[in-house]
Amino acid sequence: MPHPTDELFRTVVGLLPVGALVIDHGGRVVLANPEAERLFGGESRQLAGAVLDEFVALTDRGRLSGRLDEAHTERDIDAVGRDGAWIRVDIRVVPFEAGGEQLALLVVFDASERRKLQDERRHFQKLEAIGTLAQGVAHDFNNILRAIVGYVELARESVRDTQALEDLTRVRQAADRGQRLVERILAFS
Repeated sequence: MPHPTDELFRTVVGLLPVGALVIDHGGRVVLANPEAERLFGGESRQLAGAVLDEFVALTDRGRLSGRLDEAHTERDIDAVGRDGAWIRVDIRVVPFEAGGEQLALLVVFDASERRKLQDERRHFQKLEAIGTLAQGVAHDFNNILRAIVGYVELARESVRDTQALEDLTRVRQAADRGQRLVERILAFS
């Protein structure tokens, strides 16, 4: 494997569309590509020589330290950019040896977009569940209102008292308003 100081290696790492950091066995950045610079908010001369722990949140440092010689994927690592802003990244560690030196290529993916899409999906699932619940409640409520309307109409046929007929008319009007409300709930859901 070529050494990170080799021009071809530097060019290839620089062309990667994802963040890439070459780390030595001590966790120090040997090489950083432009996407890593963008993710971590620094320039390559600032990233080069920095220690990996400067970019990884305290809670996630143990998940990476001492494991740079094993190929593994870590998901949703909290990282800190040079400007101090928190970012979520997925990191793929690819260990290699160059010039007798143990190194690791860290391929870094910005996980914030994926996370944002997952959050939106959960939000829409919640809205869908609310809509399904509203639809079920509306149908049940509509059935109750139909029964009320039916009994009001039966009562109106047998009642002769003027006041009682007015009261039944008000009950029917309230039931009609309830049915219009159910129609709006069903249209919403």
